[in-house]
Amino acid sequence: MTLKLMLGSASLPGGYSKEEMEGLKTMDEFQTTGSGYARIQGSRPQTLAVTMTDSPAGLLAWIGEKLYAWTDSYPWTADELITWTMLYWVNGPAGGFRYYKENPFMGTSQDPTAIAELKHLNSTWSPTPLGFSSFPKELARFPLEWNGVNQNLVYTKEHTKGGHFAAWEV
Repeated sequence: MTLKLMLGSASLPGGYSKEEMEGLKTMDEFQTTGSGYARIQGSRPQTLAVTMTDSPAGLLAWIGEKLYAWTDSYPWTADELITWTMLYWVNGPAGGFRYYKENPFMGTSQDPTAIAELKHLNSTWSPTPLGFSSFPKELARFPLEWNGVNQNLVYTKEHTKGGHFAAWEV
């Protein structure tokens, strides 16, 4: 299973390394300048889905921009870009966009049950053993020990390369 952003309290005491501070700065910059797509998909997913369904070039641009921006200088080929775009095109992009509206982690869900479940997840200890990898070009990089606040963190690894799509690029 690949988990991109782990839950945990962000209110731990300071004393972070230079690398951890850089990761927090990167995450803050992304929230400020790079996460507009999530607000669009979270507020008007159907409008965006119709637009992207009508324009394969638009869908390629929407997805391709993120593939380039969120990786660690991965040399995408034309075939790879088309393959990733086709994964959304064939099924229709609505489901992928709608995720941002319905997902309580994104802060856009209006579903009281989903919001209550999120609060429960954020405050409940999970004894299930968890392994976590950190990649230098990930969008949400924070101190590895934050992952162990509510999880039984048994393994961590800091990789020397990789970004948001690390499973593909490394």
